[in-house]
Amino acid sequence: MTPRVAGRVALALWLVSLACTGAVLVVYAWIVATGRRLPPENIVTGSIVLVVYSTVGYLIASRRPDNRVGWLYALTSLGLAILQVANGYTFFGTFALPAGAVPAIPFVALVLSLFAFDCVSVIGTFLHLLFPDGHLPSARWVP
Repeated sequence: MTPRVAGRVALALWLVSLACTGAVLVVYAWIVATGRRLPPENIVTGSIVLVVYSTVGYLIASRRPDNRVGWLYALTSLGLAILQVANGYTFFGTFALPAGAVPAIPFVALVLSLFAFDCVSVIGTFLHLLFPDGHLPSARWVP
């Protein structure tokens, strides 16, 4: 992949992550405007983490396309964006509308709970292996 194409792919991942964050914040604001209460712990924290991960991933991947740490951050932010959209969908179906008005709420909640651990564990595991240069340690590293 050429650096120009890598920069465009990183930019696309960054824009998709930011668009998902904006859409979910609009849905949350609409739910709160209807007078319903939401659990506030996921709204602000998830949005901040998503914006930070996507920005770090974009900056590293666009400037150093061969460094896998940037791509790890960018793809993790895409996974977090999908999680945030699924979370907004379940909150919308649970708090904003009458019961049963939005289909597949239990299924989306199940997928959300299963996928959340995977998304967080990927960055926690592989970041330690790939940091600082984006490559796995060589065979000389093993004692």
